Amino acid sequence: MHVEYIRFTVDSAAPDAFIRTWTQAQALLARSPLIESIEVDQQDERRNEFVVRIEWTTDQGRGQYRKLPEFQEFLGIVRGFDAVSMDLYAPVLKAVGAGRKETRS
Repeated sequence: MHVEYIRFTVDSAAPDAFIRTWTQAQALLARSPLIESIEVDQQDERRNEFVVRIEWTTDQGRGQYRKLPEFQEFLGIVRGFDAVSMDLYAPVLKAVGAGRKETRS
C-alpha cells in the first residue's frame, strides 16, 4: 500500500464547491479496486485549505489508475481545482488509539 496526499488551497468563496466536487470524485474513485480508501480533510482555521488522502492498494496503483478511462472522467470532475502539492508515501508506522470507536467513512 502507498498513501497519496494532495494539498489544495481554494478561493475563500469556494470551499463548498470544492467539497461538492470531491464528493462526486470520491464516489468515482471508490469504485476502483486499486484504491483502499479516500479521505478529504478541511483545515480547521483556514477553511479554504484541504488535504485529500488516497490509500492505493500497491505502490503502482496510482500509475495504473492514470492509464484507465476512469481517470479522464475523474479529471473532468476535479478540473478547476489545482493541487498545491501531490506526494506519495510508503507507510512506516501505524497504530490505532484506544479511543477509536468505529471506522471513519
